[in-house]
Amino acid sequence: MERKLPIMPEQPEVATGPAPEQTRTIGRREFLGFLAGAVVGAYAHQLASDSEPNEGVNTQVVDVLGEHNTAHSPERKESDTLPDTIDMLVIGDPISDREHVETIMRTVQDRFRETIGWDPAWNTQTIGAGDETYTLEGLKSMVKADRSELPPEEQQRTITGIINGKDTRIDIGHRGGFAYPKEGLFIVDGQTSTGWKTKCIAHEIGHVLGLPHPGELSTTLTDESDDYLQYGKLGTIQELINENTIKQPLHYGEATGDNQDGEPDQYTVPVTVMGNHPLDILQKRVPILSPPEILFLDDRRKAETYGQKSLPNPDQKIALSYREDDTFAALLELPSDHILRQVLPNAKSICFGPTITSFSEDNLPFDDRRSRPQIGAFVIDENGHDTTQLNIGIFTKIDNDGDGKEVVLYADEQLDTVAVAGRMDDSNDPYVRFLPLSGEGGHVLKAEKARTEERNKILLDPA
Repeated sequence: MERKLPIMPEQPEVATGPAPEQTRTIGRREFLGFLAGAVVGAYAHQLASDSEPNEGVNTQVVDVLGEHNTAHSPERKESDTLPDTIDMLVIGDPISDREHVETIMRTVQDRFRETIGWDPAWNTQTIGAGDETYTLEGLKSMVKADRSELPPEEQQRTITGIINGKDTRIDIGHRGGFAYPKEGLFIVDGQTSTGWKTKCIAHEIGHVLGLPHPGELSTTLTDESDDYLQYGKLGTIQELINENTIKQPLHYGEATGDNQDGEPDQYTVPVTVMGNHPLDILQKRVPILSPPEILFLDDRRKAETYGQKSLPNPDQKIALSYREDDTFAALLELPSDHILRQVLPNAKSICFGPTITSFSEDNLPFDDRRSRPQIGAFVIDENGHDTTQLNIGIFTKIDNDGDGKEVVLYADEQLDTVAVAGRMDDSNDPYVRFLPLSGEGGHVLKAEKARTEERNKILLDPA
């Protein structure tokens, strides 16, 4: 069954900034010449298809804050190896379509700079649609052929994006876009709303940078009609896996009947444009990637890494924030025999990092103390870029009123730990701390399990 992109709400058209210069229609030979600006990325990945092996990704093993490191941290890209140019080719009207794309690209550039410190230059060229219909494979083949004679270092520094305008003839089918990282090429359907198109361009660029679709393990279960069987079940990761109550969701934001082939939905994670980001990234300054994706692409970010025998004192609150000089994430290294490897064979660590899913003000920088992030829990694979969000329980939102309440994010029998989150009194930054499951953490977990079960009972059987 062909997979479709998730349906996202339409956003108003935006047309701001200086008018683009007049661009003439160019012929096929010049078109091929422009496509010589395409790039060879790290591995091949096509949107809405299964991820292919990620061989050859230029990464390094980074030791993060070595005093806590008991093993190598997940692999991370060196920031200075990211491409520094995006060449945009708009096939369509030389004024209106180009102006539209340039407005979008300014937003995409801003969001990547704010999220991972990546600020590539970009330029736009337009050709008329003409009478020819371009196929995806045809565009891909032209890029590959024209790039074969270019020096490898030049290939690796540039991304090419092709956007079809409102009257363009590109056979893109029912999908919103495609990415071909080996060719450093992405293609996006221009005949959609501005908000959806912005997310789609950022999504495809993420693929070219080496990010696949994230996964999700959830204890929220539905039946074949998408009626809730439980809103979330709390327990240790061992209990959830052994009882088969943690699943890869098959339905999220799409019509009943999708994914009946049993394949997990690729677009469930709501904190990244690589999944199903719910916020309008045109109007709100939000991080467009999840914490583990940010760690992979931005080697400036600081992370505390702990192992089974080096867990911090239970009283230690590890404050997390998006501010550049602060600690960004806390990582728990997993032993080689950890139960998560039964469902995620290459699981390397659990990442606890800040997430933002709502704003009370437009244009509030997300590293501002008033943004009040939450904390999400994610599994990172050994390669550093395959990630899975852990969606466990119901009560995982930290209150914003500074009342000192904590929520349970994760519990693990093998590590004898319960990860709880709260908010710092002085800064309102979220924090995570690790309690022994065999001690205080066990009591906290028991109380939260009872509260979760009672909540499920009320929601599912209110009578």
